Amino acid sequence: MINRGGEKIYSLELENILSTYRGVREVAVIPTPSPVYGEEPVAFIVPDGQHHLTSEEILDWLKVKIARFKLPARIIFTRALPRTHNGKVSKQQLKKRLAESIITLSTEDKK
Repeated sequence: MINRGGEKIYSLELENILSTYRGVREVAVIPTPSPVYGEEPVAFIVPDGQHHLTSEEILDWLKVKIARFKLPARIIFTRALPRTHNGKVSKQQLKKRLAESIITLSTEDKK
C-alpha cells in the first residue's frame, strides 16, 4: 500500500487497471518517497511491442478511470520486470532501479 498524503493507494488496484490498457504486456507499481506527500506511486510498464505508448496518453486515460490522487507520479517503460527466484516480480529490485535512476538524474543536473 502507498500512503500519499494520508490517502491510501493499493498497488494491485493500479496494476489491474493499467494492465487493461492496449499495448501493456505487464505492469508493476511501487511507492517512491515524496517530500510533499510522503509517498507517490510509480508505474513500471512493459510494452507489448505492438503499440507505441507514451506516459501522457496513459495518464490521460487513467484520469477518467481513477481519482487524481492515485495517478502515478512517473511512468517508466522497461523491457522486462525483474523477477525473484520463484518468478514473482521483484518490487525490491524495482525500488533499487528507481533510486539509481534518481541519483543519476540529480548527478547529471549538477554537470
